[in-house]
Amino acid sequence: MPIIECKKTKYITEILLFNLSFYKKEKYVSSTFYSFCGFVFYKIRELVGVRKKFFLGVKISEKSRNITNLFSQYNDFIYTSYHTGEFYYLCSIIKQNFESFKNIKIISCFKYLKQIMYILEFPEDWIEEHFVLSNVFIPSCLFFYDSSRKNLNLIETDYEKGFLYNKKFSQCHITKLLIQTFGMNHFKYEIPNNIHNVNNMNKNILIFPDSIFNGNLDFSFVAYLCQKLAYNGFKVYINTKNSDFDCLLTNKISKIYLSLNETYTFAARCNAIIGVRSGIFDCLQGLTNFNVHLYVIYNNYCFPSYNRMKNFKFFCETAYELKFCNPQFLHEYKWIKQDRNDATNIVNTVIEKLKEDICV
Repeated sequence: MPIIECKKTKYITEILLFNLSFYKKEKYVSSTFYSFCGFVFYKIRELVGVRKKFFLGVKISEKSRNITNLFSQYNDFIYTSYHTGEFYYLCSIIKQNFESFKNIKIISCFKYLKQIMYILEFPEDWIEEHFVLSNVFIPSCLFFYDSSRKNLNLIETDYEKGFLYNKKFSQCHITKLLIQTFGMNHFKYEIPNNIHNVNNMNKNILIFPDSIFNGNLDFSFVAYLCQKLAYNGFKVYINTKNSDFDCLLTNKISKIYLSLNETYTFAARCNAIIGVRSGIFDCLQGLTNFNVHLYVIYNNYCFPSYNRMKNFKFFCETAYELKFCNPQFLHEYKWIKQDRNDATNIVNTVIEKLKEDICV
């Protein structure tokens, strides 16, 4: 088990205490769970316009709210509860069809998403005027509202099943919904390339072990990966704030933590990026045009959500009708068993593929 293999005393203590806890509270953006001995007995679920409470699996209350009145102060707007990946695609569409969207407000409750607009090189004054931070959270949805057409459209995202759907238009692509909502006659979308004069840093690897919503890679997995990379002559950068990784640091293994915009610039100058499946890979997929390889790891936590989407490439093509930049630079691995043998096999496979890809 990873607990036994981990050598850091503080980390072992934290994991053991976590596993032995009888009572547990887990709070996510759209749900709160209370469990005892692993059994969920109370749950609060935030849905689009509805807040539901459950006790022992039975719904005990439901409260609705009129979401159309929450943003009545804005004439034309897009409200999104989407996170990094979906917001990146949405803003890419807006930027490349800017004349059709230049007067809208983009409303979100996630401040960090503004950095994605800087990655995509929106005019800074436009960002400050049109990106609106709201304390209203409506989970798993995207609203388009065009006041001239009195048109409100809604896309709901079902992450548990891993696909996007829309109640009014069935399983309609987001790109088509944008065309319908804003009456666009001409539409274009391609993955943007905003990096200029790129020179890949020889044998430099950037690792993303953490994800806000998809769960993190296990410490022992990251430790073994970093050690193997360093042994094979790579310079490793772990993008994290987590102090647990400090015990891994050597002259070959460093820890950094960058903003999304800085991360994009730095990643373009690495040979490869390895990490848990998260929205950062959506932001970085354009870098495959510069021969940056993406190694995506699906863990137990995030895999069920992406299972129906098959893989990263399929997600892009299905939800957004776009072609993945260079699928030959995308490598995906499912670490489902979460045991040492399985982790060892995946790491060794990644290392061999990496050596082959960059001709070590």
